[in-house]
Amino acid sequence: MIKKEQIILNKNNEFINASKVHPFINNYFFIGILKVLSMIGLSSAIVMLLSFSSTINLYPIDYFLKFLIFIGLIAFALLRFIQSYFRRLADSRVLKDEDGGMYDIFKTCDFELANILGSENLNNPDILKIFESIITSKRAFFILREMNVGLPFNEKIVRGFPLEIPAHDILIEVVRLSLENAIQDGAQQLTAGDIFYGFLKISRNLDPALMAIEIDEKDLQNIIFWENNIFSKLYRKKTLTQSLASAGAGIAQNWAAGYTLDLDRFGTEITMPKLFGSFSIEGRDREIRQMENVLSKEMKNNCIITGGNGVGKTTLVYGLAERIYWGNTLSELSYKRLVSLDTSILLAGSSNEREVEERLIRVFNDAVNAGNIILFIDNIEVLFSGGQKIGSIDASEIIIPYLQNPNLRIIGVTTHGNYQTHIEAKPSLAGNFEKIEVEPTNEKQTLRILEDLSMYYSNKYNLVVTYNALKEIYRLSEKFITNKDFPAKAVDMLDNVCSAAKNTGNKLLDKSTIDSLAEQVLNVSVKEVDTDEKKKLINLEVCIHGRVIGQDEAVVAVCNALRRARAQVSNTNRPIGSFLFLGPTGVGKTELAKSLADAYFGNEKAMVRMDMNEYQDTESTSRFIGKKMIGIDQLEGGDFVKKIRENPFSVVLLDELEKAHPDVLNLFLQLLDEGYIIDGMGEKVIFSNTIIIATSNAGANLIKEGIEKGMLLNLLSEKLLKYLQSNDIYKPEFLNRFDGIIVFKPLTRENLFEIAKLMFNKIKLDFKNKGYDIEAGEDILSRLAELGYRPELGARPMRRVFQDTLENFLANKILDGSLNKGEKFIINIQDLGIKAEVRES
Repeated sequence: MIKKEQIILNKNNEFINASKVHPFINNYFFIGILKVLSMIGLSSAIVMLLSFSSTINLYPIDYFLKFLIFIGLIAFALLRFIQSYFRRLADSRVLKDEDGGMYDIFKTCDFELANILGSENLNNPDILKIFESIITSKRAFFILREMNVGLPFNEKIVRGFPLEIPAHDILIEVVRLSLENAIQDGAQQLTAGDIFYGFLKISRNLDPALMAIEIDEKDLQNIIFWENNIFSKLYRKKTLTQSLASAGAGIAQNWAAGYTLDLDRFGTEITMPKLFGSFSIEGRDREIRQMENVLSKEMKNNCIITGGNGVGKTTLVYGLAERIYWGNTLSELSYKRLVSLDTSILLAGSSNEREVEERLIRVFNDAVNAGNIILFIDNIEVLFSGGQKIGSIDASEIIIPYLQNPNLRIIGVTTHGNYQTHIEAKPSLAGNFEKIEVEPTNEKQTLRILEDLSMYYSNKYNLVVTYNALKEIYRLSEKFITNKDFPAKAVDMLDNVCSAAKNTGNKLLDKSTIDSLAEQVLNVSVKEVDTDEKKKLINLEVCIHGRVIGQDEAVVAVCNALRRARAQVSNTNRPIGSFLFLGPTGVGKTELAKSLADAYFGNEKAMVRMDMNEYQDTESTSRFIGKKMIGIDQLEGGDFVKKIRENPFSVVLLDELEKAHPDVLNLFLQLLDEGYIIDGMGEKVIFSNTIIIATSNAGANLIKEGIEKGMLLNLLSEKLLKYLQSNDIYKPEFLNRFDGIIVFKPLTRENLFEIAKLMFNKIKLDFKNKGYDIEAGEDILSRLAELGYRPELGARPMRRVFQDTLENFLANKILDGSLNKGEKFIINIQDLGIKAEVRES
């Protein structure tokens, strides 16, 4: 922690004077004029030299050319002076302690901040004037824009300044807080953005002001880091030293090595500035240092990068290429060319494996002869899989000698599974690689990567992305994208919503805009609950009761889970809700699952149904979650996980759960508790966007007996749970993981009559859509319900009664012409037969 006694505010007049003229003479327009004049002078000098060796008479313009040469020399000298003088001043300003822990501000700040502070009496400063100057700076403007705030926010901050204490002490505290944050972020100089942060920190109104815009202090620090990072890249130029460091012996070495025709044909050099900016390596210093250390060794200088889908393996290689270009790498690598080998082009158009091998040998020979090549091979496993994958070969024996050649370095990229299957299984091959594992980025790393890329996408799509928009992108990608890891899923969403914003004409992306655009991109509801949806959620029981009869407790339990999920008060890692439905067959368990899919996901087909009686044997686990195929990085079986990956937003119905093998049931312990299971390939399958409903007929007779005896439902539930555990049907730790265990009651005659009305209304609607208008009185529905009443089978027998009587009758009437479109058809019942009459509508 820096103490206020360590702060020095002594003015440096040379630097202050330079800072005043710096904006005027060091801008692109002025520098551009000097460069043009220099080029004109050089061109004039060339013309004069050519005239000496020819018969051209330049007498009419001789003096004019000399004047242009003179102007060019002056412009060139001034250009060199400006660049060297201001660079010397800027480079001498480094953020570090001086003289035993003292910090001299004018030895650590940049030109912009020196200009602001240099115009003030620092012994008795005008705090409000300094703050006003700070917020008009480019850096503070960027911070305020990304916070999506303006004048009201600044006024609230100013009202919280402790103006009752001496102004000099306030400024010292502002500088102290600014220095601490800048040093923590690894900044090179103190800037106006850092001082703006210091002013915010001293305000008593900072917390409520940030709370009002849904930002906390950690977010504020991230925004300051973002600002420093963006501006450092905007003003970064390659110095002569960096150019020489990155060039190394490049030109001479290329001449000595000759042409690399085959390497250039099948590869692309990625040590090119045009590629920079479209990727980010924020938070990946450790992994890049590992790569540099391996590649700089004399022997065993090849590395293979492994990791899950989307962790940024390829991006690391591009990050290394950028460091090589800027000369910010180890000296052993500073002159290297990093070339990406396109294996798809290498394998394309070949008639046999031998032809591919010959191409590969020529490419490697080119790289070895050049001597300054680092060869990057993405999806390197295709060169070792021996035809087990489409478009692949086994070139292990060819490549191993090149891996041992000190004149060539190779970087391979592959997944964990492919590494284990195709590389680790071959010790002679794996032994020539140093393995570097890449893990998914955490929230802080991902947000800083999004910040880093925001400038690229802002320029690409001509829009502004606020910090809250980036936070929302992170939250939504974490919740809704399950097929890849961070940071890729957040970066992909940023790209997708920016593209959608361009198509809809949005220029400012804030939290609410992201929610609207994400609904288009993801096709799920992500926005905060609006008035209409609130009304629907509050009255959800009424909607579901329109389909499920006689099971009030079950309906209330699942509706409460839906409301918690949409209000975002549930644990986001676990499933939205998990329920065990116990009861006899035909009482509405499956119908409730369908109505739940319709109510929450918008379609009753958004349901994954698994018949658990198909997974009763010892081989069930491998069929359920799959197993790795021998010698191939593919999943065999995996019925369950494949369906979930195809339908990540769904109701998962596990029918007749009690019939599943105990090993299969054990899989659900982790699923219900942590929201994921591991498939046979070792990959996570996420269930945080699913509603789990398991149905079971176990204890159905016990339920029937309890209901007949008039036992209260809560007492019956307790008795049923004891029965399930004592008979070892379900273990206590398994039952305890469900959000609710719901007992479904047998249907009464009254329930069946209500179900009959629902069934007839559905038939009536289907006929109406076809142009027919049918009606039936309650007497016929009551009779059909009576014919279908079998308590032990629930409502299923009545469906057959409807089919065998009513539906067959209507089909015959259509065929014999008695039932016509546009006419009302009234159905009557007489005794056990059905008669009807036609009445004009």
